Amino acid sequence: MSKNLRFVLLFIIVLISCSGCNGNITRDIRHQGFDVSDSSFVCKPLFPSKDEEKDYERIRYLSDAFAITNEGNIYELSLSQKFSNGQNCKKSSFPLIVESIFDNSVIKASDGKYYYLFSQSNVPAYSEVTTIDNNYSIYNLLLTDPDVLKVQTIDQNQGYYYVLRRDGSIYNYVVTRESYNSPYTLAGAALVYNKNDYNGKIMDFYEAFDNPATFIKTNKEIHRMQATNLDQCMKYADVYCKYKMSLDKVLTEHLDRILGYNGGYLITDYGKVFSASR
Repeated sequence: MSKNLRFVLLFIIVLISCSGCNGNITRDIRHQGFDVSDSSFVCKPLFPSKDEEKDYERIRYLSDAFAITNEGNIYELSLSQKFSNGQNCKKSSFPLIVESIFDNSVIKASDGKYYYLFSQSNVPAYSEVTTIDNNYSIYNLLLTDPDVLKVQTIDQNQGYYYVLRRDGSIYNYVVTRESYNSPYTLAGAALVYNKNDYNGKIMDFYEAFDNPATFIKTNKEIHRMQATNLDQCMKYADVYCKYKMSLDKVLTEHLDRILGYNGGYLITDYGKVFSASR
């Protein structure tokens, strides 16, 4: 057998092996309650390179419309139809680095100012949030702290906000004011998710309470709100699902193949997009 023929056969075996591995990962993720898209996802800046010396930007925050990397860069996404560059992503025109994020809609940038991630009424995306915005004082109160990385509104009427801080834990901030014309103040902060209960550094979270969309993602694990009686509550109309936050062993096993995850969407390094079905 010639040297060239042996090389071709080895290359084919590697391709088949990789294809089978990817198929197993797809199967495992689907068994965790995800549907897989038929279309492929292409985004070179966010995909690992075959060149081991060339690094790539890792996704920290993901939505169906954007990805924010660990470096603080924003990439606009189109999960199905490609952009004119032939890819499902393109780097945004926003020239600054993202330091923190509020409800996946407002960011604090490296200049200390706040900006919209999306267009708001007659205000274009990436434009500065000004004091005429009704929520400006809330943004300013919660994002001004350099140790705040992410804020999610839990109950605006009660003034409850979950906050991921740089110390690695998630807190429930309580915001109050004496009257409509009074300034907002931080009335208290209670620990919700302790960093010591998780392996690795907490990178992202989303709180939907008794819903599979609730998750905590560290750099080593993915924890999700999972039904403890799934078989019964899916089978019977009068049996309600009972949920518990627990380690998702399957997603964690494949964490090095998951480029981005936000509880509702998941993107793998072999170009498959998954959406949560339960």
